[in-house]
Amino acid sequence: MERPLTFEHEGQRLFGLLRTPNEGGKRGIVLLHGWSGYRIGPGRLLAEAARQFCAAGYATLSFDFRGRGESEGEVGEANLNTMIADAVTAVEVLRRETRVTRVTLLGLCSGCEVAIGASLADEAIDSLALWSAPIFSGELTFRRRARRAQRNLQAYLQKLFRPETWGKLVTGRLNWRLIFRALTGGRSGEDQAVKEDVPATEEQMAEFAAFRGPLLFIYGANDPETPDAAQFYRTYCERVGVPHEFHFVAGANHNFYSLAWKREVIETTLNWLHRLPIQGYSG
Repeated sequence: MERPLTFEHEGQRLFGLLRTPNEGGKRGIVLLHGWSGYRIGPGRLLAEAARQFCAAGYATLSFDFRGRGESEGEVGEANLNTMIADAVTAVEVLRRETRVTRVTLLGLCSGCEVAIGASLADEAIDSLALWSAPIFSGELTFRRRARRAQRNLQAYLQKLFRPETWGKLVTGRLNWRLIFRALTGGRSGEDQAVKEDVPATEEQMAEFAAFRGPLLFIYGANDPETPDAAQFYRTYCERVGVPHEFHFVAGANHNFYSLAWKREVIETTLNWLHRLPIQGYSG
């Protein structure tokens, strides 16, 4: 069964979609979209994942963070802390609506940072699936900024040969401020609040060490952010001794845009979910 779901947090309404399997359920999954996205995900990745997870027997809740998608709230007021608080409320809502007693948080990109931040907030959360997880930090190091700028420059060079680009140039429709920000490796303007509000990397990861549940990391092998981020989390997992798995999708980019990459991400996650402890509805 699939139905729209509205819930409130701090006086603002959040909009989402609840999917429940036809026969009982094994566990619940809360899907957390990326920083500038919404619950559907890039290329409908999160929507299709939620549908397939539900068909496999898992209750799922996809929703828009405050300031994103259909949910209330201003874009500029959202930061990782507000997104983490929204995720904790979503877990409570999923448990209330379905009575599942075990919950997996599934994050994409910045949604992974949200999952890490929310992991200790509810005893029902026992596992995290992290797709294209960046290093947890609101700060951008020079190296990360330079790598992002190089990637954006390559993308703009490709666009230079498109007729529509020259059409925008002639008619004055090019967003020069956006282009400058991309070529200097910066995040979007609404991202600036994150730098002041999120914990430092060492502080957050030290707190996260109390989470002992299994972790699944999936990265695109062709994502420039993958080498540093994967090494960071692999080192962390081995040092802390937490159960973990890494999977790299050959040729894939950050958001797994091709149909084959999308299928691999979803199928890999499903196989991992099937190996987790099973505990169905309590009522």
